[in-house]
Amino acid sequence: MKWRSATPWLGAVLSVVAPLAAVYLIYRQSLNSESIDHIHFTAKSAATQIGLAMAVFSLEALLWRNLLQSAGIEKRYSDALKNTALYAFFQLFMPAVAGEYAARLLPLQTRERARAAQALFALQAVKWQARLALGGVAALWIGIDQNLHSAVAFLGGGSILASAILGLLIARFKTQSMPPWIPEKWFPHRQWPDFNQTSLFAIALFKGLLYSLSFALLLKGFGACRGLWIDWGTAAAQYTLASLVPSWGMTEGLVLSGAGILAFDLLECARLPVLTASLLCWFIHTAIPGLLGSLFLRTSAHISASQGRKTID
Repeated sequence: MKWRSATPWLGAVLSVVAPLAAVYLIYRQSLNSESIDHIHFTAKSAATQIGLAMAVFSLEALLWRNLLQSAGIEKRYSDALKNTALYAFFQLFMPAVAGEYAARLLPLQTRERARAAQALFALQAVKWQARLALGGVAALWIGIDQNLHSAVAFLGGGSILASAILGLLIARFKTQSMPPWIPEKWFPHRQWPDFNQTSLFAIALFKGLLYSLSFALLLKGFGACRGLWIDWGTAAAQYTLASLVPSWGMTEGLVLSGAGILAFDLLECARLPVLTASLLCWFIHTAIPGLLGSLFLRTSAHISASQGRKTID
């Protein structure tokens, strides 16, 4: 019994310790063969990173608020910001998808959760459409501009095609009722939320562009820049690659680093600056908002518990 009660805490500790140990070993190995000879960060570059992080965070909150409105759930934008911070906190200790569902649905009233779950499924589909489009255009551009192997350009074209097909499927299925094999007690609303797909796609795409720009500027600060435009494009491909790999808690930073090394190896960039920029980018855009989200965890749990008591009464 004691072992079972300790299991969740053990998983949380491992989700922190294992990635930190892996980062230490990677750095120890990399420092034997590489070094960062040039580091250049100014107050202006720091302010730019803060501004980009706030913009990415705000766009994520805007996506969720707009989806909730399409599902008939009215929430203030400030509530969406708090919920997005809570989502970042859950990302630190849980698988990405499970963490998002837990964080998004926890603060809502019980009667709203089924409808919000439908909206969240739609949001994830639109995000994938935007990621595939962004990564596809980036890979196509890099492959042609840098005279890389034709397979890179081919993958870019395939990713754009996959994004277009997914977009058509979303447009079709959002007008259909839910399949009969999905229990009605789970989802009483049989119609998908009537969301503006074009608007959500544009917001998600813009968010990915800003995130990629943040990474490209960090890489420039470590002196590994091959040119801001080409680094920006490669970072966009890295952003899509990292999304394809399932991650658990803080391993997301390692996944982002691995995707960055894979993408920037095509440009023959030094790995240590790419690794450092990747981890710093993850820290800025996920870890710091996650620490902020921990402040709202108790409030959200209290709201959820009080709503549950009202439902029973």
